[in-house]
Amino acid sequence: QRWDINATAGVTVAGDPAGSPGVTPTELNGPFAITLDPINEEFLYVSDFNNNRILQFPLT
Repeated sequence: QRWDINATAGVTVAGDPAGSPGVTPTELNGPFAITLDPINEEFLYVSDFNNNRILQFPLT
């Protein structure tokens, strides 16, 4: 979820709001670690353990 400054609730930007695992490009099944793009911090990378992949999400 994304939380805006001073927000009282988050906005789901990836995955299932109910927390169910998935296999689509925006769903995760066993997220394990996250990191920011070390050069310009424009992307968030998430390792998806059970789907054997790393997903890239734009931050802008």
